Amino acid sequence: MRLLLLAILAGLAAITALPEPSLAGKAELEGVVIVNRHSLRTPIGNPDDWDYYPNMSNDTWPSFGKGLAEGELTEQGKRASKAMGKFYGSLFQQEGLVEKGACPSKSQVYVHADNTQRTVLTAKKMAKGMFPGCGIKVSHLQIPKPDTSGSVDPLFDPVDAGICTEDAAANRKAVNAAIGNTAKLVKTYATALSGLQDVLDCCKPTVCQQLKVSGTCTLTALDPDEQIEGASEVPENIIMEYGTGLPASKVGWGRAESEELISQINGPHAHVFWGANANPYTSKLNGSNLLSRIRKQLKSAKKKDGQIVSLFVAHDNNILNIAGLIDAEWTLTSYPLNEVPPGAGIAFELWKKANGKRFVRIVVRAQSLSQLRNVTTLAAGGTEPDSVDLTEQVCGRNKCPYNRMMKKLNKGVLKDCVAKQS
Repeated sequence: MRLLLLAILAGLAAITALPEPSLAGKAELEGVVIVNRHSLRTPIGNPDDWDYYPNMSNDTWPSFGKGLAEGELTEQGKRASKAMGKFYGSLFQQEGLVEKGACPSKSQVYVHADNTQRTVLTAKKMAKGMFPGCGIKVSHLQIPKPDTSGSVDPLFDPVDAGICTEDAAANRKAVNAAIGNTAKLVKTYATALSGLQDVLDCCKPTVCQQLKVSGTCTLTALDPDEQIEGASEVPENIIMEYGTGLPASKVGWGRAESEELISQINGPHAHVFWGANANPYTSKLNGSNLLSRIRKQLKSAKKKDGQIVSLFVAHDNNILNIAGLIDAEWTLTSYPLNEVPPGAGIAFELWKKANGKRFVRIVVRAQSLSQLRNVTTLAAGGTEPDSVDLTEQVCGRNKCPYNRMMKKLNKGVLKDCVAKQS
């Protein structure tokens, strides 16, 4: 029965990985606005938190490469970013947005990244993959020095940048409502939590002391709130280990033996992050500035000398903010529901029909776990990243009329959270 289930899942994965149908000849691609997550990074966390990742296993976390600090893009992440950029470059050529071998003018491409090492490097590698040899510049605020806060980019974090104010109680209420009752979640994700315990061999005495746990001190023995909290971030590190190409003996200390298990143990993480960032209140505050900018870039793509390619590189929470504002969900190959994998992006594509009418498609794309681990060469019409078309969810049609989409996007924008420069 297990082999039959795996065969069925493999078949479904193969179906979802089929190349996207080209619209060339039926419509002309006029412009693309992409909001992308950074690619593969080293583990990250807050040392003051009980669930800081070094505390969540009795084993020592493996190194991702010499000289890398917490939260930095790995060498594999650089290669994977370039591979994703090459895919987009081939897509632009296939659909006639740019000519093969030609560089777009500087005014036609805009690339902006949040000011962290992992986002800036992802943007640079993606731009190089899209337009090799064209010297595309990446704009960003200054990357802060280690152990300093630095400037906050209002495009990606309007609340911390002081553009608008969060009501902490209202935000907490919205997040809790979206995540749901933790006792029920523990039952829903019982298999995932048990699998995560097996992989982690949780927990170090530090956790037990901080939580004042006496007796059995494993993840699955903690209170429901703590089980879900503990499972909300740490399992993504296993995705990073597998994707960045660590030997099988080091991926979950050799205990994360399959992509199926890695996906399963990330279910609680994906659920919590979705609830924390895509709920109506949080997404309005944190996503409005970016959504307003997406509208602006789509308008620019219509113009004769407009920006036909816009790439914004930030974090998974930014993509989830946008998803919450446009009411969209997805399941990508080898990931749980609503996961935003390393290097995933949400693309808003502007198309023009032969009769002059325009429509917009919204597509989420991401490299599968295997594509990340193997740095698979990707190309439009060949081996492509996995994709989910969100257009019908958002608009009620698989080709959303331009004006209808712009109204939908505008409806999601909270004007008080939009910076003047946006």
